[in-house]
Amino acid sequence: MTAALTMETFGLRLERQTERRGLRPCDLATRSGIPLHRVRRLMRAAMKGGPTLAEVETLARALTVSPAWLAFGESK
Repeated sequence: MTAALTMETFGLRLERQTERRGLRPCDLATRSGIPLHRVRRLMRAAMKGGPTLAEVETLARALTVSPAWLAFGESK
């Protein structure tokens, strides 16, 4: 089964995992190299088109989760 990336669920996973790691959005921005305004917009699901593949991979690495989980909620 293939899940589509929806900004609402992506944003929630991004925000919750950031909180679970004890990070603030500014910490995630620093760790990932993605500008803070972009991280905040991704968390709020305020982006048309959503994150790029590179952003998903970079954010996943910064949060030590798999890109598939971050993008789709899938563990594999």
